[in-house]
Amino acid sequence: MTRAFVLLTLALGACAPLDDSETGDTSDSETLVVCGEVGTVCATLLVPSDYAGIPVSVAVAFYDVLPPVGPPTVIVGTVEDPEIGVAEPLDLEMNGMEDEEGQLLPYVALFNEGGGTYMPVPGVDYIWEGTEAVDVGGGVELGELTLELLLD
Repeated sequence: MTRAFVLLTLALGACAPLDDSETGDTSDSETLVVCGEVGTVCATLLVPSDYAGIPVSVAVAFYDVLPPVGPPTVIVGTVEDPEIGVAEPLDLEMNGMEDEEGQLLPYVALFNEGGGTYMPVPGVDYIWEGTEAVDVGGGVELGELTLELLLD
């Protein structure tokens, strides 16, 4: 129940859909996201070789504790209709964290067709949970993240 509340909060509170679903750029069309600059989050999302889902959206947030036990501390944003697949990684370039600070754990959820809308569904949706806190006060570069099927 707690995870459901957390992810419902994440999805409902997320930023507006992105302008460019191929790159994951959450900036408006006039603002260039430069990875490493204050307020940015960048990552390359990968799915396992047996991934066969139809992606619907990707949500990115930061938490004090993982697995989530409450609402996210920072909601970065969402990517609607992301172009991601086995041979097609998704490069995320997001901004909007200029006023955030502290050490937090990153969290990424890939929602698939037939899966969750506001919370990942075990056996359908994929997640990645950071194991080390990162400083959200600067630019956050997460590198390559391999999403894993959410299990019960």
